Amino acid sequence: MYYQVKDSHGGKPATGTGIGLAVSRRLAKNMGGDITVTSEQGKGSTFTLTIHAPSVAEEVDDAFDEDDMPLPALNVLLVEDIELNVIVARSVLEKLGNSVDVAMTGKAALEMFKPGEYDLGCWIFSCQI
Repeated sequence: MYYQVKDSHGGKPATGTGIGLAVSRRLAKNMGGDITVTSEQGKGSTFTLTIHAPSVAEEVDDAFDEDDMPLPALNVLLVEDIELNVIVARSVLEKLGNSVDVAMTGKAALEMFKPGEYDLGCWIFSCQI
């Protein structure tokens, strides 16, 4: 089930277990939807997620503006062994105002962890870690 994706630009090949799309499709089906794909050789693929969800009446409340209610900043311990995943996750978390420490191995995470130091621990599941 382990595979490598070739990189035509000379970079490090991507690796994975190959279950991401299967898990995503199962989640979509559990929500009454599906994931479909259309591909054109040499141009790429388009994945479409469709789910059925009840409509919600729009409530307008002028008393609260989302910009006036920022999320609290968190101290996050990110545990991930694939550099690209670290870059993406760290970027997203920091753009939301969080401070992020990164451990590239489970052992490093245990060494970095101190009770009360982190508000949130993020482990990106990988069979390689």
